[in-house]
Amino acid sequence: MDTITLHHPRDALAVIPHLLGYYPRHHFVLFGGSPEIHRAVGPEGEELPQWFGSLESSQRPDVAVAGGETPLIRVDLRAGPISPYVARQITDAVAACRMFSCVAVVYCPSFVRFAHTREFASVLALLELLCAALSRLWDGDPGTRDAWSCDFFIADNEGFMDMGEETFCPWEELESTEAAAALVYKGSAPLEQEPSRNIVKASPTRMRNTAVALEEARGEEVTALEEHWDMLLARVVRRRQAGPPRITTREAGRALAGLTHIPIRDKILQVSLEHDPLLPMSSVDPAVGFATGVGERPNIVRALGMMALLDELARLAPEGVEVPYACSAYLAWWVGQNSMTALRAQEALEINPGSRLARMLKDAAEWNALPPWLLGPNGSGRCSRTKARSGGEGAADSGGLGDAATPCGSVDIEPKAVDQQPETMDRYGPGRQAA
Repeated sequence: MDTITLHHPRDALAVIPHLLGYYPRHHFVLFGGSPEIHRAVGPEGEELPQWFGSLESSQRPDVAVAGGETPLIRVDLRAGPISPYVARQITDAVAACRMFSCVAVVYCPSFVRFAHTREFASVLALLELLCAALSRLWDGDPGTRDAWSCDFFIADNEGFMDMGEETFCPWEELESTEAAAALVYKGSAPLEQEPSRNIVKASPTRMRNTAVALEEARGEEVTALEEHWDMLLARVVRRRQAGPPRITTREAGRALAGLTHIPIRDKILQVSLEHDPLLPMSSVDPAVGFATGVGERPNIVRALGMMALLDELARLAPEGVEVPYACSAYLAWWVGQNSMTALRAQEALEINPGSRLARMLKDAAEWNALPPWLLGPNGSGRCSRTKARSGGEGAADSGGLGDAATPCGSVDIEPKAVDQQPETMDRYGPGRQAA
């Protein structure tokens, strides 16, 4: 598995745009790693500080390793201050992912203007909760007491401020960062603006060809459709390059025919989330389903690859076919992307208001229900309507959108006022709990 070494917390600022795929402008981003990820040995065999360690590159491994993904949480601050409920969900996710070294970054057009906003006050309140959560998580163990860290930066168009050291640095100081250079060498090129996640339909000719292939495939045996999906799943696992997957209209039509069979659909979704090596679809029991407990992650890399394939199927699908949208929403929910869940579920319902899977997922997103692996020790996986309506609508995600239609902020893992006292800024150093 490819790794990239971060030599200082601020190196994360050079890496975050590559992980998101674009340069954030109005966001709070929380980057964190577990102690297993951040323990490392230097060139002479010496043990490096807790921050040093490995960060997965954007290159997708052949097989995802449970717990190997670096957590990244994003909050779209254009939706307003981070509500107390969303802040609690973020701290729960930190505990569930057992983050150890955290870097919190606010991206804004102007640091001076942002420092006098309610959004900044809500970020400070969130940082207080984060430090308290990290202290509860690690200070009970003598081996990790006072070793965890939570570094805070504010970045604008001119540079970034290290709030712990109270120093401002121009962006040029990150140009020689080893981590970013390695990602650029591998072909990573973040976009200047956040890309739209709406699905743009293919040309009428390609959609028509897909519709013909779909009708022809409806008469195929179930075993033949399962074998077709065996091939597509193997392609997803092997695929390493970025961008939408390549699929012909005939392949898309046969794939959609398989998805319309509920037992095949359930098998596909189950296998997309598992860490086990791929098995022939015919040997998968759809009655078992996919189940995981608190702290047990699904196969995020495989699920994201399948979501890309499903989105391409949705692009090629003829009018009236909602199943790839609903399936993409299901996988988005399992990997923790609630705003994507809401978007894809809504798209599915606009095509077929009777889709029970899409309706269930839209309700889950509106209630901000999280999958089991992202629930903290308190198990706060949903909010009440009262909390939803009284809280802010900031959206926390790993590359997600702020969704004004969602009653409470969406927490995606690609989201009160406090006194803005300057002297509190140096409390976010390693192993220090904010007062």
